[in-house]
Amino acid sequence: MKILVLGKNGQVGSDLIHLLENRKIEYVGLGRNNINLAEIDIIKNSLARYEFDVLVNCAAYTKVDL
Repeated sequence: MKILVLGKNGQVGSDLIHLLENRKIEYVGLGRNNINLAEIDIIKNSLARYEFDVLVNCAAYTKVDL
């Protein structure tokens, strides 16, 4: 099983990747340099470049005041 993790550089994403690495689970981690989640029309095409069985979305915008 291969897991695709969105938000790899955030608090939750980086913790999840650390856990996956420790358990030797295959994964692909994507950050904002790899995929722009603000561009809803291109997300599907962006994800199609990767092979994965499970997608975990850890991406979030934490500056809610803005």
